[in-house]
Amino acid sequence: MTTWKHSIQVFASLVTLLALASYAWINRELLVGVTLFDLKTLSAITLFTVVGWFCISETSRPLIASCGYIISIRSLFVSTCSAIAGNYLPLRIGTIYRAMYIKHRCGLTLAEFGAVLVGQASISSTLSATLLIGALVTTGTWAHQGWISVVGVALCVVLPLAGLLILPRRCSRWLLHFPRMRHAVRLSQGLELIGRNPRRLAVASAWHLGGVACSTARLWILYHSFAIPISVWGCLFITAAGSLSMLLSITPGGLGIREGVISVLGVMYGVPLETGLMVATLERGIHMLGALLIGGPSLLWVTRELAKSSRVQT
Repeated sequence: MTTWKHSIQVFASLVTLLALASYAWINRELLVGVTLFDLKTLSAITLFTVVGWFCISETSRPLIASCGYIISIRSLFVSTCSAIAGNYLPLRIGTIYRAMYIKHRCGLTLAEFGAVLVGQASISSTLSATLLIGALVTTGTWAHQGWISVVGVALCVVLPLAGLLILPRRCSRWLLHFPRMRHAVRLSQGLELIGRNPRRLAVASAWHLGGVACSTARLWILYHSFAIPISVWGCLFITAAGSLSMLLSITPGGLGIREGVISVLGVMYGVPLETGLMVATLERGIHMLGALLIGGPSLLWVTRELAKSSRVQT
């Protein structure tokens, strides 16, 4: 069953990539007059992409420190880049290799790594939902949203961090009665340690906001290269919604999901659907190119380091 599931994911990803590439080729006249390909624009996009990945990497450092471990900046960045590249492959290989590499470098257990991932997801969903509300209010589009949207976004703000701060303390005591669930106990204890450090949660949130700012700036540059006068707040809204959609990713690298969010929500800000999809396709191409040029070597490095470690232990 698992094999079939991953085969379907791979097939869906390949079909999505082919569809996006075909769309870009068929509608290549949209690229006429675009200023995206000049050196200044490309340099800015490259800078925001790399700095954004660094911010994503540093988001996990305070959470790892809350669990009692220290890891170097280089090792953490390499592990993050390898995860970005590897997550385009089935089985979320990038995340698995990242967990193993961080364990190799600083001793963080897999259960504690799971706690760090949950902490990051909680911070991401909470801040993304908060920014979503702020962008809606600022751009004046909030009045057009129904009460269901209001409740849904509010729950996205409240529940993740509330769960991170409250539930682990209760679950740890309950799980101690089940000796065979030691990994769940470690996961819950890791979350409890993270929730007990509001200062480190604030630092992690600041790094995450830095990553969101870089993604917003990159999207703003892409839109303006097509001479689309979308505001920074509009780009922030689309970026925040894209971040929330990635938490529900069902395809490797979220292929097709983020593109749909960007192209559809851009219509709210006057972006033609065809141009919005082209912008989303170009952003995916930039992300995949970065994953190939930076993440690929990082994944190879991580794989080699883990192989060395395995040979030494045997």
